[in-house]
Amino acid sequence: MDDIQFKEQVAKRVKQYKNFPGYKGKTDLELHRIAEQKVRIEILIDDLEIVEQFDDPDEKKRGKELATKYFSDYTFEFISDKNTLKQLIYLEIVNERLQKMLNEFYTDSKAVPTQMMEALHKNVMQVTALKESLGLTKDTGDEDKSDAMKALDTLKKKFKKWRAENNGSRTIICPECSKMVLLKIRTDAWEAQKHPFFIDRILANKALIDLYRKNRLTKKEVADILMTSEDYIDWMISKIAPVTSIDDLNAVLEAKNATLESGETEDTVVKQS
Repeated sequence: MDDIQFKEQVAKRVKQYKNFPGYKGKTDLELHRIAEQKVRIEILIDDLEIVEQFDDPDEKKRGKELATKYFSDYTFEFISDKNTLKQLIYLEIVNERLQKMLNEFYTDSKAVPTQMMEALHKNVMQVTALKESLGLTKDTGDEDKSDAMKALDTLKKKFKKWRAENNGSRTIICPECSKMVLLKIRTDAWEAQKHPFFIDRILANKALIDLYRKNRLTKKEVADILMTSEDYIDWMISKIAPVTSIDDLNAVLEAKNATLESGETEDTVVKQS
């Protein structure tokens, strides 16, 4: 959706809200802000294809309701967080589906299958883990905190979860060349190595790009590995260079680094490549 279409949708929503009793007394500015938020959330839901994960109409509706609530209550800045949220919503719907099936079993036979109970338990554990990774778990007293404090607490929770799962490595930006560097823990010190999943400062991997170009991996598979959207894969390849093989990619990157050291701009290097 371009800017013109976005503004048209917002204006349409504002006009509708003026006729709704629930928005009576709201100023035009307040209605405009509400409409903007609603339209932005719907764009996010469509882009992530959250509803398309489900076949049942009721589950589609419930998935959209959950997505709307999460996007209204929290801010997800990174693509990886949005994709994780998509997985979370899917598992929450599966959880509701399993609970419904268990209730039906109990109504019919006054007993529930053990395997289904185990599946429900595992699903609940996965939901909890994803919520923790996104910093969505609430602490006592959160209701009394300001939005800024809530955002800071969310970041702290996400970092705590990330640190617990990534004790063996750290990713930093090199202060000299500004490229991504992976720090691997040794028993006596940190050992720096070239980061396998960054080209310059772009999330990418040369081997994955080569496998995708050779049709050995689909775009979705590459996106799943990098935990990004499929649109990102197109952008990533066009941003790095329009090459056709791993050898070409290595050659382009070597030429790019050599030329940058001589003082030319990045745009000039890409055009030459």
